[in-house]
Amino acid sequence: MDNLSRSHDGFFRKLMSEPQMVKDYLNAFLPERIKALVDFSTLEQDTESYIDEKLKQHFSDVVFKIDSKNGAGIHFCFLFEHKSYVDHKAPFQILHYISSAMLKRALGDQPQRLIIPILFYHGETPWDYETITHAFDTLDEGLKIYLPQFDYIFHNYQPKPDGEIMALPNPKLSAALLAMKHFYESSYLREHLRFFLLNGINEQGNLYKPLFVYIFDKLRNDIDSILEAMNDVPASTKSEAMSLLDLYEARGEAKGEARGKAEGISETIRQNCINMIHEGFLNDVIRRVLSVDDKYINALREELHA
Repeated sequence: MDNLSRSHDGFFRKLMSEPQMVKDYLNAFLPERIKALVDFSTLEQDTESYIDEKLKQHFSDVVFKIDSKNGAGIHFCFLFEHKSYVDHKAPFQILHYISSAMLKRALGDQPQRLIIPILFYHGETPWDYETITHAFDTLDEGLKIYLPQFDYIFHNYQPKPDGEIMALPNPKLSAALLAMKHFYESSYLREHLRFFLLNGINEQGNLYKPLFVYIFDKLRNDIDSILEAMNDVPASTKSEAMSLLDLYEARGEAKGEARGKAEGISETIRQNCINMIHEGFLNDVIRRVLSVDDKYINALREELHA
């Protein structure tokens, strides 16, 4: 997985790890026929993974379970397709996910649950809904009945109007979806920085840092635009945004410091690395800013987790 894919995937994981955000998302975009059948008060994240190592690079493995109004359990499978090009393998990956999850339950003598996959796509290239049957166009019609049959919900944000996204009741969700939709358009991100800053505020009134990190890393060479956008935002939001900018500004100091022989990394770099981990920066960003390798960053992550 390349650095851009990790950036998209990391942001999507953070966004969809919040139950309220997922509830708002499902309320906004699920088909009405499904919303009428489920009890949103039962929504909770399913921490059990059904993804094998080969699929982890394609699936965010974000699963929320929810009961229907008649008590039957339902699993929602959120698949984030982070590539900027159409991937015709996606329906097969979804099939693999569904079969793996159902087989695991069958082997454990557990009751089966319906899995409704949601394919989330925000790349640049147009992409239409397709099933695995596209790979069997030449197959005799009498044999197609033996193909696995399943549907998934396809959320393609490329053609979705910005106004529809901005109208969502959850402003943080609106800002996040627009940032992903227009990630490849630096000019759009610059022009709407004030919108992202004002709407990217969590329930406690604090800056939603994963969103800011996601956008700022895209515009890391345009700090002037970011500073200008901060002029009209609340003081608390501006203060938090500036603290993130300061981590980037520490780059010159960090690169100029001599590395000690014992640990190989100066204390300033170590503290900056810890700060960036706490603020939600991904490894590729930390690596680029502080000139440290993944081994060092991951060791710090494990130390902080412990």
